[in-house]
Amino acid sequence: MKYETSGKAQDYRDECERVEVERRFSLAKRKCGMELVTTKLRKTAPHVIAMSVLVLNLRKI
Repeated sequence: MKYETSGKAQDYRDECERVEVERRFSLAKRKCGMELVTTKLRKTAPHVIAMSVLVLNLRKI
């Protein structure tokens, strides 16, 4: 019984963390142009995404 309660608490914490990450991605898509990533090469896409994340962090400062 205690294991089930502990498992539910861990599930709740995991869900809260997941929601926070999804919220950050949503903000990045809306405010920093990540939805506009249309690179074709595998080498270029990570760089464009990294630049969007950098801009997101600069906005926070």
